[in-house]
Amino acid sequence: MITSIVFISLFLLILAYFELAKAFSIIDKPNERSSHKGLVIRGGGIVFVFAVLISSFFFITIPWWFYLGFGAIAVLSFVDDITNLSPKIRLTIQFLAVLALLYQVDFVGLPLWLLPFLVILCLATLNAYNFMDGINGMNGMYSLSVLISLGWMNYQNNFHDMDMIRFLFLAVLVFGFFNFRTKAKCFSGDVGSVSMAFVLLYLIFVLINKTGNWTFLLFLLLYGLDTFWTIIERLLEGESITQAHRKHLYQLLCNQRKKSHVSVSVMYFIIQTLISFWVIENYFEGFANPWWFSVMLLVLGSLVYLSFKYILKRQIKIENHV
Repeated sequence: MITSIVFISLFLLILAYFELAKAFSIIDKPNERSSHKGLVIRGGGIVFVFAVLISSFFFITIPWWFYLGFGAIAVLSFVDDITNLSPKIRLTIQFLAVLALLYQVDFVGLPLWLLPFLVILCLATLNAYNFMDGINGMNGMYSLSVLISLGWMNYQNNFHDMDMIRFLFLAVLVFGFFNFRTKAKCFSGDVGSVSMAFVLLYLIFVLINKTGNWTFLLFLLLYGLDTFWTIIERLLEGESITQAHRKHLYQLLCNQRKKSHVSVSVMYFIIQTLISFWVIENYFEGFANPWWFSVMLLVLGSLVYLSFKYILKRQIKIENHV
């Protein structure tokens, strides 16, 4: 009963937001980085924020520091969707929100040398999640993969109240109804992608705290590999990483090879889900030392990613010369 009420509520809330977005022209206009054509409503991912807020009514103990950071991130990202903020303001607010997140999950007690690494990791994840949200269905399908993995782990380990995961799952389904299609009605915007990344980091960190196993960060491996190696590629080519581009793997597949947005998003979903359940199986069966397993998966994933991208770029180059 509660699930149905929340689902309907989220559906009505996103419809109300669409009317608001039309009234105030919160519209995404294509640019040289875009993989879409035409005007699309921006900020549909605000439904993820609604889901997190609704879940708070069911908590016995509310994680106030998480909500403080999450609220700052959500407001910042929504404002950025309406009017582009300066990178300094975005980075400052994100930094403070990340500190609140790390305090909430009790990571401030970790060795001092590890804290700067975690802050950088969190900031990189927030922005990588935003960079990767460039085609129809990508943000929703990838988030669905991570939520399924977290939901399964929560069923096994009960590391967090299930309502947040369940309501986020419903929000992704609602968002997907309008985004997971050939001609999307809305995009998630910064408010959707950055907020989702923040709450997923929170849930993963709580899981790590409960299990003591850092391999669960690999629930975000595919986004990480695509973002990291694309940045390296652009730096090696002397490009500014702040400028718009179309060099992510998913962009090459959609723009150069003309693959449908939906099929590429499904491909990312399948690959990340397989990786995540390999991580889960290794945790429960203890096949390999967690650190060696992580290194192996990072190296193997990088080799597969770079090889596939190299072959793809050669095929595109050959086709352009034919």
